[in-house]
Amino acid sequence: FGMEPKRVLSLQSHVVHGYVGNKCAAFPLNTMGFDVDTFNTVQLSNHTGYPSTGGQRHTGDQLDSVLQGLRENALLTMEYVLTGYIGTASMLQNVASLVAEVKRTNPTCCYVCDPVLGDNGRLYVPEELITLYKLDLLHQADIITPNQFEAETLSGLKIQSLATAFGVADWFHTHGVPSVVITSIEVPIQSETETLVLIGSQCINDTTARFYINIPKQHGHYTGTGDLFSAVLLGWVDREADLRRACEKAVAVTQYVITTTRTHIATHTDALISTSAASRELRVIQSRHQFEHPTVLLTATSYSASDG
Repeated sequence: FGMEPKRVLSLQSHVVHGYVGNKCAAFPLNTMGFDVDTFNTVQLSNHTGYPSTGGQRHTGDQLDSVLQGLRENALLTMEYVLTGYIGTASMLQNVASLVAEVKRTNPTCCYVCDPVLGDNGRLYVPEELITLYKLDLLHQADIITPNQFEAETLSGLKIQSLATAFGVADWFHTHGVPSVVITSIEVPIQSETETLVLIGSQCINDTTARFYINIPKQHGHYTGTGDLFSAVLLGWVDREADLRRACEKAVAVTQYVITTTRTHIATHTDALISTSAASRELRVIQSRHQFEHPTVLLTATSYSASDG
């Protein structure tokens, strides 16, 4: 019945209830036709936006134990590796070794790195992980998807305009990353609505293609949108082999899921319910038709240095 599905090894957080990390990545990728092998870097009852959270963080040794079984059964043959939240230095170091091993086994393997460090000026992880990302993971990444805070934290550069945003993208290129997508950028833009900007920059054979997408800001805090975006981007990069079009479709899916979630919240008349963390869980299942057939409403614009 056709070709075997491509395999993705996804290493990120897991929640029993809700949609972040692997719960946000596996289902969309399965829907798009991928086999997804998941390793959960943490196992939590729910995401940390709730009043309390139970569970545990997994260690690098636990990852190695799982990988040994995969290795002995010749199962480290993935076409893609996707990483998200990695909360400890030992886990990050072991993930770096794993990515290198998978790439040795399959030299065409594509590594999509979402360097989950924090957001809105606050680190979620120990500071030592910043150095480890720069030393051990960046040069292995084929695609990297930081938000503005993470891009600034890794590069040491501030984003204050489109020009400086693409300057940060160039910093990633010089550190060996061919495809850079920076999300949730807040820069001054002449617009009637509050806007976030996504930028993409792809450097192949010393030629760099740059683009950006202006995205109307949807108010509210929705945990897991970055995890969802990176997974869907991986899926569409595989289908399109075109970073610009893949970003348009990944943005379309993410915006649709947020809108669907906001519509769900609006149906609750009880103010306490409508503002709870549970009500803001992403409506991933309800949006499943969009993963393969996204409605693209926001298109990318090519960037040149004269754009500022």
